[in-house]
Amino acid sequence: MREFAGLNTSVILGFYISIVAIGIVGNAIVMYVIASDRKLHRGPLYFLTCVCLMDISKSIFCLPFSIEVVLMDFKWIYSQETCTVLAFSTSFFTVSTAIGLLAIAIDRYLSISSTRFYYKCSHGLVIFSFIIVGWGVAFCLSFPPIFDKIAYRFVLLEMQCTFFHAQYQENETLGYTITFIAILTVTVFLYLRLFLFMRSHRRMTPMFHEPARSSDWTFFGPGANGQALTNLLNGFGSGPNHTQSAYATNNQIHFGRSVNLRVSKNEHLSRLFFATSLTFTCLWIPYFIQSFCKVFNHSTPMPAPFIVFSTVLCNSHVAVCPLVFLLLGSPVRTSLFSRARQWCNKQTYTGVPIRPEEEISRESGIRCVELTV
Repeated sequence: MREFAGLNTSVILGFYISIVAIGIVGNAIVMYVIASDRKLHRGPLYFLTCVCLMDISKSIFCLPFSIEVVLMDFKWIYSQETCTVLAFSTSFFTVSTAIGLLAIAIDRYLSISSTRFYYKCSHGLVIFSFIIVGWGVAFCLSFPPIFDKIAYRFVLLEMQCTFFHAQYQENETLGYTITFIAILTVTVFLYLRLFLFMRSHRRMTPMFHEPARSSDWTFFGPGANGQALTNLLNGFGSGPNHTQSAYATNNQIHFGRSVNLRVSKNEHLSRLFFATSLTFTCLWIPYFIQSFCKVFNHSTPMPAPFIVFSTVLCNSHVAVCPLVFLLLGSPVRTSLFSRARQWCNKQTYTGVPIRPEEEISRESGIRCVELTV
């Protein structure tokens, strides 16, 4: 067709097939590992499972239609009702993913800035309620355009049924786009605010001896402030001028190491989710530019390669985001490699089958090469 004269359809088809395949496999792996490992049953990873569920649903039910459009010479062969349902499903899955990333950002912010409140409220019922509310918000954003006959339609250059971006006086596409951008902006802002909070609370203070206080001279029980144990762990056995014993120094090292390890893991998980959210946002930026250009300057046509590129790029989040989460040292990757190592150690190679008379009593096998994380 004329619109696709300068484009290689084989490359477009290859990109979409790769996106669908990686999106299904990658999100399925993340969901399976989180569901099967009890150590991963916690707040942010529950929200991540919700995000993966939305992405894998989009990969299975929505993106194959774009592949079919390319195979059918960029023609829509189904009815308008099917197009409307498909566009609504795509919008619902995409907005649910964005809201899921926002919920993860809120979870990470509360886990570090308000630790006591977070551990008091971070349980299954609250998390499930947040997920249901997020799906409700996504439904409220995606459902109203159904009643507008020209809102959801097939866009040739985008190769999909989507919210048609007309001028801002004609439909609600501008409000929809601004709301979606606001969700992503708040997500990134929460992570930046979180990193500033961690930086401001990471100032080191010199270690000093503080007198222990107690009302009954035992330094335990009512009236005690626990400073006696803290002084012992810090190496101060009986006063500020007392040299640190080897035992106290060893306790101090291991005590500080265990505390720092817990804080380090929490900060690493926050950075990991920030990288995933930032990747999702960056993949959608070209499509936002395309949307605003169509809304405010509808008379001037945009280059077809840019429209195709931005559409493929925004749909690729279903494949890129799980890869980013798996490749950047996530606990899901650690659990996955641990399971693979255990499975590999159970497999033995007994060689070529031998005759019964040559059977030996002692079984020997070659174990698999141990995987390294």
